[in-house]
Amino acid sequence: SCMIFFTRFYLWRSYMIKKKFTLRSLIPAYIWLPLILAFLWNQIVYCGSRMLMRNHFHYDITTPLDSLIPVIPWTLSIYVFSFLYWPFQYLMCCRLGKDHAYRFLSADFFAKTICLVFFLLFPTTNARPPVSEHGFWNLSLNLLYRLDAPDNLLPSIHCLVSWLCYVGVRGQHKIWRPYRLFVFGMALAICISTLTTKQHVIPDVAAGILLAEFSYWFVHYSHLDQLYANIFSKSR
Repeated sequence: SCMIFFTRFYLWRSYMIKKKFTLRSLIPAYIWLPLILAFLWNQIVYCGSRMLMRNHFHYDITTPLDSLIPVIPWTLSIYVFSFLYWPFQYLMCCRLGKDHAYRFLSADFFAKTICLVFFLLFPTTNARPPVSEHGFWNLSLNLLYRLDAPDNLLPSIHCLVSWLCYVGVRGQHKIWRPYRLFVFGMALAICISTLTTKQHVIPDVAAGILLAEFSYWFVHYSHLDQLYANIFSKSR
């Protein structure tokens, strides 16, 4: 029995050492703090602005084209899946090298800051259509409507983050081309799902995509990504 105990202990210890090593190799030390900041800033921007603007007038910028887009309740699965997809994709982008990681995360920080400005100065809303209570996806969509107020819509953070994930791997030949196409497809699917679940309208989606593109370009050519890198390099 002693031999069995020590054998199991040795195997457990080897597993834990291997797991620790894998975790360190999976998430480089230089991106731990920026990733935590990215998560915190996202929560501050989204939840903070929602609390501040709760009792203010919200503009409805729904277009005539939006009325032509049908409600497709099952696309809620794509909309919700994005919350599991983003962390993995952010990690993927940050593992492409330190310079690329800082450019990607500084673009994310800059874009969320622009979102905060919009959420405070031009708060938007939309009118959600009535959805039948029959069927799993209909019930799930109605539950989402009850839990998630129709505010903080322009730009769409769902579309912004999903498109930024694509921009982060676009042209990166270290990543298998079919996977880059998959990320592009996911970005499109998530953007469409925001419309077919009526969580967003067309201007929200367009603004999210354009903001992702602009932020990734702007932080590089303004050297904000270098400033961002220097701040975190000095903090270590």
